[in-house]
Amino acid sequence: MERKDSLISVVTRLRPVLDSSEKAEVHVVNQTTLEILNHRDVNENLHYEFSAVFGPESSQADIFNQHVRPLVPYVLNGENMTVFAYGPTGAGKTYTMLGTPQEPGVIPRTVNEICRLTENSGDQEWQHSVLLSYFEIYNEKVRDLLVPKSCDLPIREDRKRNIFVVGLTEKPVENYNDFKKWFGPASRKRTTASTKLNATSSRSHSIMMLKVEKQQMVKPYKRLTGKLFLIDLAGSENNKKTENKGLRLQESGAINKSLSVLSQVVDALTHGRPCPPYRSSKLTRILQDSLGGNSHTLMIVNIAPELRNYWDTYTTLNFAKKSKKIVNKTYKKETTRDPTVLQETDASFAGTGRNVESGHGLKSKHRRTLSTVPTTTNSVEFLSPILQRQTNLREEVVQRLESLGQNILERINTPRKRKSEVASHIACKKQHVGSPAVEALSQCRMALSRLQAETEERVKENIMYCGDRCDLPDSKNANLTNLENASAILNRKRENKESEQSRRHYADVLHILNKGSLNQLLTLQTVGAKRDHETFNYLFSDADVLHILNKGSLNQLLTLQTVGAKRAKCIHSWREKHGEFQNVDELRKITGLTRKYVDRFMESNFLPQKVVSV
Repeated sequence: MERKDSLISVVTRLRPVLDSSEKAEVHVVNQTTLEILNHRDVNENLHYEFSAVFGPESSQADIFNQHVRPLVPYVLNGENMTVFAYGPTGAGKTYTMLGTPQEPGVIPRTVNEICRLTENSGDQEWQHSVLLSYFEIYNEKVRDLLVPKSCDLPIREDRKRNIFVVGLTEKPVENYNDFKKWFGPASRKRTTASTKLNATSSRSHSIMMLKVEKQQMVKPYKRLTGKLFLIDLAGSENNKKTENKGLRLQESGAINKSLSVLSQVVDALTHGRPCPPYRSSKLTRILQDSLGGNSHTLMIVNIAPELRNYWDTYTTLNFAKKSKKIVNKTYKKETTRDPTVLQETDASFAGTGRNVESGHGLKSKHRRTLSTVPTTTNSVEFLSPILQRQTNLREEVVQRLESLGQNILERINTPRKRKSEVASHIACKKQHVGSPAVEALSQCRMALSRLQAETEERVKENIMYCGDRCDLPDSKNANLTNLENASAILNRKRENKESEQSRRHYADVLHILNKGSLNQLLTLQTVGAKRDHETFNYLFSDADVLHILNKGSLNQLLTLQTVGAKRAKCIHSWREKHGEFQNVDELRKITGLTRKYVDRFMESNFLPQKVVSV
């Protein structure tokens, strides 16, 4: 991908003086230079040079023909282009971009030029499609002007670092009449209001985007995608002059904030700072490709020449002077795509958050020719993200199957050799898991079922073998002829052995409780939990806990479960004030100890009754 340096082109336009009683303080020196009064030295003027300077007598056609029309072919060649109007409120930005029915502005002239070029290309090898989007940034909220009552749309960045708006509507444009059908009603939805300085002041930044795709209908089926942004920025406002209040003041604050961030971005780019604050405002986020990005950018700076607008003009010209130093890295966005799957892949726009209308922006005669082109590339290539997700799902299923098999094997009384065989059998399933992952799971279950059956059979054989050595109630050496009797005897012996171990264990526990030191008591919890977690979960009897509560020091209170330093002090203070506890339930009387906590305290510290009685 070849990238080329492209400086931002900056042109200025002076509107006529609105009041004949006022005098213009900004003058055109020549076609590229203008001058204003130097407020630091009234005896000299400040000169500013730009790509072009248009005076009050200039027409809409002059600006378009000289600086906008030469950039349009870049869009049809797969590159990005941006034109935006900048300046203070009332300087003529909206007039420059939209114009009037008699004097159309940049937006209608540019769209008409694109429609003319695509319709009259005369090259049957290439086919074009155009998609229109139109939205505004109002009070830092992105609103789709093509869809009524749209909510705030999020701005995202794809893996190729392209900025887009999620859920933004795209309307197909086959000719200029289609554009008027969509753009006319949408432009009337843009937020405007009357202020002291401007009767029809724009209260939002409006962005119109045209996405132009150029598809090659023969080998190698190249696809060029260019984007055109036409932006009418809201003007900066001095609230002392406009006397804004309420909602107007809130709108003005949002506008000035976004323009301030725009100035910060320009400063960062001109001084070579590594991280311009694009994300600090939705406007600069949208303009990220246009300022320091990959777009051919034209900035039209609108100037109000009256003396009362001097400071706005001064700051605007300084901003424009810095902006012309920004260098963008432009390149052609070219992909190879078989047009026979073009209709299917157009649905991928929705995957990037775009709402594409019927027709997909392709002209009807072009859509009819798509099916006649032979397929030479893999039609499934565009589905790679779906295949990747399916592969990840398979891997996840395999991991779960392996984990399930290992856990079951650990709980089955199986010789080590047999365990390794089954484990390897489960592991080899990873090579066979395909789309029907349920089949692998079923085979794994069957293997485990066979293993369990073999294990039970071996247990029965062992019982029959050792039957003559088992102690029966009536005959010590009697042969076992009944499997159920033998199993019952084995279970009884195992229960007796476990009962004897439990009695010895609980006797040891009671001895430690009555005679043991503090360290022995602390080790008792871990030892007891390891030996018999089901029947021994606690440390103390009721009497032991009550004794510690009534007689124990702060350190001894800390040995109780769930009692920290703060609760130990509360218990000790209550005991000093009210006397000894009659029972553990009286803990509920202490301020700060909830009923739920006291229940948890008792569950964590008490021995079961059967242990205490041993």
